[in-house]
Amino acid sequence: MRAPLRLLIISLLIIVLTWNLSTCQENNTVKIKKDIYLRGGYVIIVDSLEFNESYSGKMTLVLPRGWGHYINYTKLIVSGGQGEISSISNDTITLSFSNCRKAKLYIAIAGVYFFREKYVVTVIPAVLAPKEMPAMTEVYIHYPEATTITPPEGFNITDSVAKKSYGLLKAGTNILLNTSFSYERTFWIVCYELRRVISIQDYSKATIEDTYTLANVGPKEERGISISLPAGAKVLKVRGVLGEYFEGAKQGYYRVENQTDLVKLDVGFRYTLGSGEKLILTVIYQVPLRKSNGYYVVPRAFSSNGLYVVKSRVKVEIKGSLEQIEPSPETILKGNTAIYRNKIVPISEVLEEGLDLKLKFSTNILQVYAPLIALAAIIGLLTCAGFVYLRATKVERKTAVFDERKTALADLEEALAHIADIINRTEGLTRALSERKVSRRAFKVQVQGLQRDCKKILSEARNKALYLAKIEPRVRSIVVKLSSDFDKMEELYEEVFSILSHYPTRKSEVKEMVDKVEQEVIRLKKVLSTMEERVLDIEDML
Repeated sequence: MRAPLRLLIISLLIIVLTWNLSTCQENNTVKIKKDIYLRGGYVIIVDSLEFNESYSGKMTLVLPRGWGHYINYTKLIVSGGQGEISSISNDTITLSFSNCRKAKLYIAIAGVYFFREKYVVTVIPAVLAPKEMPAMTEVYIHYPEATTITPPEGFNITDSVAKKSYGLLKAGTNILLNTSFSYERTFWIVCYELRRVISIQDYSKATIEDTYTLANVGPKEERGISISLPAGAKVLKVRGVLGEYFEGAKQGYYRVENQTDLVKLDVGFRYTLGSGEKLILTVIYQVPLRKSNGYYVVPRAFSSNGLYVVKSRVKVEIKGSLEQIEPSPETILKGNTAIYRNKIVPISEVLEEGLDLKLKFSTNILQVYAPLIALAAIIGLLTCAGFVYLRATKVERKTAVFDERKTALADLEEALAHIADIINRTEGLTRALSERKVSRRAFKVQVQGLQRDCKKILSEARNKALYLAKIEPRVRSIVVKLSSDFDKMEELYEEVFSILSHYPTRKSEVKEMVDKVEQEVIRLKKVLSTMEERVLDIEDML
């Protein structure tokens, strides 16, 4: 009887132990709803985590090998309890929780895209279950609208969303999802750097100046962008390095549309932005301040305004004294200037928290209006002195007072605008040639005109840059680089004119000539974009 009794006791112990393990496993299961947003040049992953009961401890998300390098931004938001991102490595993201029931993890990664004709193929890293526990996981992939979609295997498509429920997965599960979609109607411009200056002179409004360094990371040309400004914003000025944009113009224009919760600003570039090219754009606007709990609030001060921002810098300037500011800045200068680095939320299209700036300050009325008072006094004194002088000499004289450096910089910007016009004329000539709309004589005359104007304009631009370096020694190092850019542009145009040295008669010759010139034009635009950035650096120094 002893052997059967011993066997019965062992069996009961095994059953009890198995039941305890299964119960423990169910209690530690986490539900994950994973929303993946595909955008031109980047991917946003939002993990909504829900625990069966309050969870305290670490959670390790194991990525496919090497994908940690592609992470540009992370943010953890906890509902009840506490939580933080402990560390990020090449292969893992480690989270720490204390008495947490729900949380959201936002991850932005640089997209890995392979372009095939009119389609783009991409790979998405997806952590389906953490290392510490199993998970009930659902995945939703949100594609750009109006695209042709090939979802990963096993996903069902509804409108522009692909969905798959994986059920209960064992701990540490991850996967690489392969998908493709058409890219023609996808926006492929990202902002490599956003420099924002927020100036506050009174208690009613803030003036904001945003300088975007934009880049086309896609396979097709882009003609403009759309920017989302805070509700109630008033656009004062839009400009590029080559000059100001105007509302309603044909090239270099902008349009403003007031919507319920935002102001939409559509900007059309002066020339198309090709693949791999950069462009600098400045937008100046005013937003109303609102009062909340004793603070003045600048709405959406840390918003990316609908663009994906890789690097950012925010400068807050108060005409008076700064008493308190939230969130805490990285640096405070002279008691009235705050500096933030990489504080702008690059994915504000899906993450709306932590965008406002709150501050307490006092303005010095004399400090605000001191420049105007001083200017009025100077004008009055000069007028009186001039009147006395004219009465004494009885000769009318005109005196021009100006900032010579600013004038020289404006001349240089105008010269770059003329260079951009030469490039556009070159494009127009090749377009007319490809469409067989230009005769042999007209072709010869236009090429000679381009050669003459190109030589003259490049020489004038170089002289203006050297003159600016002469009157302002601080910019000499930048002017030296500009001179190198002028040399490179001259070499490229020599190549262009050697290609255009004869009028093609055969169709194959026309195609070959147009293709070669288009390649050179792309290089010319890249050089011009670099020159625009250098001129912007000079403007900052002045």
